[in-house]
Amino acid sequence: MRPVADVPRPRSPGTARRCPRREIPHRSSRDPGSRRCEPSSAVRRRGHPASRLVRWCSSQATVCGASHPKEGTFDPFSGEIGFRRNPLVSVAFCPRRPRGAASERIPYTGRERWPVGPTGGPHRRDRLRRRSLGRRAPPGIRRRGRHTGDRGHTIRPTRGRTPREGGLAVSILAEAQVEQFEREGWLFLPEALPVTILDHLNEQFDAWVEESRLHNEPYGLTIDGRPRFDLEPGHSAERPALRRIASPTELSDAYLSVMRSCTAVDAAAELIGPNLEFSHSKVNSKQPGAATEVKFHQDILFELHTNDDMLAILYFLDEVTLDNGPLEVVPGSHRGPLYEHWHDGVFTGTVGPEVIEMARSEAVPCIGPAGSACLMHGRMLHGSGPNMSDRPRTLFISAYRSEDCYPLETSHVPSEHEGELVRGVRTNRVRCASMEMAFSEVPTGASFFGQQAQEAS
Repeated sequence: MRPVADVPRPRSPGTARRCPRREIPHRSSRDPGSRRCEPSSAVRRRGHPASRLVRWCSSQATVCGASHPKEGTFDPFSGEIGFRRNPLVSVAFCPRRPRGAASERIPYTGRERWPVGPTGGPHRRDRLRRRSLGRRAPPGIRRRGRHTGDRGHTIRPTRGRTPREGGLAVSILAEAQVEQFEREGWLFLPEALPVTILDHLNEQFDAWVEESRLHNEPYGLTIDGRPRFDLEPGHSAERPALRRIASPTELSDAYLSVMRSCTAVDAAAELIGPNLEFSHSKVNSKQPGAATEVKFHQDILFELHTNDDMLAILYFLDEVTLDNGPLEVVPGSHRGPLYEHWHDGVFTGTVGPEVIEMARSEAVPCIGPAGSACLMHGRMLHGSGPNMSDRPRTLFISAYRSEDCYPLETSHVPSEHEGELVRGVRTNRVRCASMEMAFSEVPTGASFFGQQAQEAS
């Protein structure tokens, strides 16, 4: 007859008990889902942090209800630290905890599991030992972003061509949009400006138009001493025709905020970044009935740089239609030649007559509601016609360049914010591309409209 102490006592299903041979928890055999658990050979060493966690959970099995997820396996990097939590009792509510355990996220999972304790806890040692266990670093985590609501952003490697900060870039553009820009050189973004921001920009521009009624010729000064506000011929107080404002970001916080923080700037960084610098800004406006025509040209030939990773964002402050002088672009021309803008010794700021004829036959208008934006490559051949409607057409143009794209001449639209890093990091590197072109000529007037009005001798 066995002693009374050896008589097994009845236990309810699921009650944890100690194993007489190992300090590991397991459930009663009456539980059909029970499994015996055993740490793997990698963590049988008494000094391994996971081994300490096994012994600790053995002593607390009756409290926390922990059981090993699978017999004969133990993975300290699985996010469970070797145990499956009881769905009704959390480990975080155990009265005792392992020495050094801290309230922090389990490595690479984003889940919190341990009670409050000293900073660091056992997880740092686990991370340092991942190579000794033959474990490779896990893949990146899909992040939740501010542009797509509850859905995570697409994460893919950066598109940069020079050595930059490694890692993953958060994409706000679809793959088809990136391919379109690389193929055609332009991209249309609807609803690029929130309504409140758009209202602030228009209110400020309306104030500038009212101010222009007091002047009969270009006025104001930029940092190089040229006029800031350019007036179209025929401007009057009764019928104002303010056609350009140079560097509005120096005058208005609303325009400065859009230059730095708009979502379209993130798209620009994805297309020519990820390290992005501000170049210059301007407002081009065509009042109802304005006869100003912008002849076809390429922006890069007005400001030479070491490479052609340059881009302009054109924000529609008014609805742009086929009648009020929309921007017209020649798709794919950014991959073609750089056309001469000097003719018979005169810098006319436009291409030759034969190129203009070709461009008009292939041009595509960029039209859309107010608040939209058009992203255009710096080599893109583009222009616009006169405003034949009774509605204005105003664009806020903000130009950017890659951080390793270094200017070779003075900007035609100088700004105190030129060279400001708006996205990415400073690498202090210069990338040079093979291009051949002539230096431009800085206009003596308020804008290049006077240059385009010149005729070759």
